[in-house]
Amino acid sequence: MSASSSDQSIRLDREVKAEERLLCLLMALLSTHQGLSKKDIYENVRGYRERFLNEGSSESLDRLFERDKKDLKSQGVTISDNGAENPADTRYVIGADDYNMAEFTPTEINLLNSASAIWQRSTLSDTARTVSRRVAALGVDAADEFFGFAPRVTTHDRAFAPLSRALESGNAVTFDYLKAGAHAAESRAISPLALVQYHGHWMVNGWDHARNAERNFLLARIVSDVTKVRGSAQRTPEANHESTVIAHLDELWDSLTATVTVAPGSEADIVLRNRQDTTASETGMVIHYFDEAVLADELCAFGPDVRVEEPASLRSAVIDRLKRLEADHG
Repeated sequence: MSASSSDQSIRLDREVKAEERLLCLLMALLSTHQGLSKKDIYENVRGYRERFLNEGSSESLDRLFERDKKDLKSQGVTISDNGAENPADTRYVIGADDYNMAEFTPTEINLLNSASAIWQRSTLSDTARTVSRRVAALGVDAADEFFGFAPRVTTHDRAFAPLSRALESGNAVTFDYLKAGAHAAESRAISPLALVQYHGHWMVNGWDHARNAERNFLLARIVSDVTKVRGSAQRTPEANHESTVIAHLDELWDSLTATVTVAPGSEADIVLRNRQDTTASETGMVIHYFDEAVLADELCAFGPDVRVEEPASLRSAVIDRLKRLEADHG
C-alpha cells in the first residue's frame, strides 16, 4: 500500500472509540523517556491522528486531549509536562512514579500477561504492528515492549460512544433509563459531566434537567438510543470533575457494607473473598459496595452459593430478583 493510500484510509477511519484512543495515548507516552509534544501526539497517536488529518490543530482537539488527561488521572495515571514557557516546547510524559506496575499483585500480573498474550495473537496484531511502527518513527528504540502490557480495552455498553461524543461537544442528551426494580423505563434529559468506570461499572455523571440536580446513571441501565438535544439548556463540568465523582463514590464504598455467607470453595467464595476491602472470618464476609441495587444484581449471579445476612434491604432485593428470575425462566 502506498503512503498516499495509507493516509487516505486513516482519514476515513474516524470512529475510534474513546477507550481505544486512551489506550494508544497511554502506550505512546509509556514508550518514551523524553516525552511527546502535542504535535507528536496529534500526528501519530490513533484517535488524535484521524481528527488532525481532517481538521488540523484546533481548540476541539486540545479540549479532547485535556479531557483524556483527566480520564487517565482518574484511573491512576498522571500525565506531566516539562513546564516549558513556550507551548510549542512543552512535552508530555508519564513518569515511572506515576505508573508503577509494582502496585499489582502477582495474581493480577499473571492475568495481565495472559490477556496481553491473547491480544498479541489476535486479529489486533496488524493494528499493534502499525502502532509499533508509528511509535518507532518517533525515535523510540523499544517500541514493541509496551505491547506486553496492553490488552485492548472495550466496553459492551452501546451508550458509551454517543455519551462520550456528547461530553466532548457539550451537548445535552436524552435516553430511556430503567431504574433498579422498576418495570418501565423513564425518559431522562441530562448534560453529561463525566464518564467514569468504578469497580467494573461504567456510569455517566450528568446534570438531570428535570430534577435540577446532579445524578449518576449506569450505562447498563440505559435501554434506548442516546439522542442529542439541540438548543437545550446545558451545563459544563468543572475542573477535575471526574475526580470529584470518584471521591464521592469512594465515600459511599467506605460507608456501605454487607455481611454475607458463602459456600466454601465456590465461585462466590473466591470472587467475594478477593473483592476490594473484604474482611473474612469463619462465620462470613463483610463486603463493601457503592450501590445496593448493583450489589444485589452481582450477588444474584452466584445463586444459592451466597446468602445475605444484612442489611435486610439488600437481602430483600436479592430475594426479589431471584423470584423474578424463577418466574421468568422457571
